Amino acid sequence: MPDSTQPDFIPVKLRAPIHIAAPRAILAALSVLSTVALCASAATAETRLDVKYGVSVAGFPVAKAYLSYALNGKGYKVTGSARTSGVVRLFSDGHGKVSATGRLKGARPLPAVYAYDVTDDDGRETLKMAFSGNRVGKVKLNPPENPEKLKRRVPLKRSHKVGVLDPLSALFIPANAGTVCNRTLPIFDGEQRFDLVLTPKRTDRFRGGRKNFKGRVVVCAVSYRPIAGHRADKKEVKYMQRNSGMEIWMAPVGDTGVMAPISGRLNTKIGPLIVHARRFQLQ
Repeated sequence: MPDSTQPDFIPVKLRAPIHIAAPRAILAALSVLSTVALCASAATAETRLDVKYGVSVAGFPVAKAYLSYALNGKGYKVTGSARTSGVVRLFSDGHGKVSATGRLKGARPLPAVYAYDVTDDDGRETLKMAFSGNRVGKVKLNPPENPEKLKRRVPLKRSHKVGVLDPLSALFIPANAGTVCNRTLPIFDGEQRFDLVLTPKRTDRFRGGRKNFKGRVVVCAVSYRPIAGHRADKKEVKYMQRNSGMEIWMAPVGDTGVMAPISGRLNTKIGPLIVHARRFQLQ
């Protein structure tokens, strides 16, 4: 495990688990989870990474999340799920599933379909977003957005849906340890367009268990930059823009040339929200 004095990963709202991040809490996190770009060398054999994350706030466990990433010479598929845990389940039993598919073109992913199905205290919400080439095509959100609420948001333009990544495809970065933190991730989550800006912070050592990763990791500082689809006057948005306590720990996925989030942290008003890999296993 990382040194206990150091932070961990970008939080993610259930509706976009692991999402190091994005805005809705940042996105509830970076929906967050926010929360990085997928791509890799075009391997002919399939590579699969299975990750189990624990999520805590102010030291108290609040959720568990699972992520599976498969890559071959034709493309990639990422699936994830999350559920509240611990004492939080006495008050809220939120759970959800998320998935993304796409293909690789050179050193860049071209997303094809992104979808999630989330149930929480606000009810059930589903989204399916299809891509056409390098732009977002059809977006189906159920229930649909309230037209009156949309009027209070920064308008989305067609240009905001070009050359973007969905939150899940953005979790994996085609890079080496020296370059992984030098990038800006353009993300559209079906409702909001925002950037996650990664900058180098430090290197560290991750000490996992028997089925976990052990070795050097690269720590990136993360900043959230809203562009459209958000409410500019919303306190949460302003808080995330000023938040200097976001970071993500990136570990190599075998010899694929991809770096993946193994841990991350987001400061909140009630304490740090930490996402930490309990299992990071290459198949």
